[in-house]
Amino acid sequence: LLPALFWNETVEVASKLTGSLNFLGVVSGRTASVFLGMLLLVTSRRSVISEHHGLSYLDTIAFHRTAGWWLVAMSLIHSVAFVILYSVQGGLQAVVSSCLP
Repeated sequence: LLPALFWNETVEVASKLTGSLNFLGVVSGRTASVFLGMLLLVTSRRSVISEHHGLSYLDTIAFHRTAGWWLVAMSLIHSVAFVILYSVQGGLQAVVSSCLP
């Protein structure tokens, strides 16, 4: 009788958890792609963006490094969110089948 009383609440919590993890994974993945674009904007020594804004080479290196670290952070959040999501939905087998080629 006790599990039957909490069944609806458990399903509701799991549904909210998977929805939140899915949202976090998608948003962090899209944010990572934006940071990847920003990372590649100033890869040359004299890019159009740096010439237009009057940025020196040292300024573009600082921008490039900052965008790179944000890309790493968003990629880690994206990966962890989807690994947890797939493990909640189907265990280790779901993680392996969804995350590995």
